[in-house]
Amino acid sequence: MPLWTETMMAALSEHDSLAMQDAVTWNDLADHTFLVRREGMGSWLMAQALPYLEQHGGPPRIEHMIVGRDTLLADVVRRRAVALTSAATTSLSVPGVRLLPLAGNPVLLTFHALWSRQNHNPALQAFLTLIRTMKHLNASDAT
Repeated sequence: MPLWTETMMAALSEHDSLAMQDAVTWNDLADHTFLVRREGMGSWLMAQALPYLEQHGGPPRIEHMIVGRDTLLADVVRRRAVALTSAATTSLSVPGVRLLPLAGNPVLLTFHALWSRQNHNPALQAFLTLIRTMKHLNASDAT
C-alpha cells in the first residue's frame, strides 16, 4: 500500500561549489563520487538515480559503505562527495551538509507498507487502518 511520496535530494558538503546553488542537476553531479549505504534505502535510491546519471556522463563512481545515515552524511562533508536521500532528511541538522533538490524532473520516491498475513501485530494493524481511513477522507475532500 503506498503511504506517501517525497522528492529525492542530494546531500553535499557546504564546501562544494554546487552547494551555493538553489538546486542541482544530474549533469552537475555526474563527476562526483556517490556514497551509498549498503543498509537501509541507499542502494534503492542509487538504483533510482542510475538512469539519470548514465544519461549525463556514463557510469558514476559509487562507494558502498556499511555505516549509519549520520556517519554517511559526515563522510559527505569530509570527502566532498554526494549522497542521495529523501526530503525527510531536511528535518535533520547535520553540520557541514547542504541538502539540495534536483532541478528539472524531480525523482519522486513512494514509500509503501507491506503486510504479511503472518503478522498479527495489533499496533501495525491499527496503523494501516488509520492510513486507509486518511486516504479515504483525502479522496472524498478532492471531490
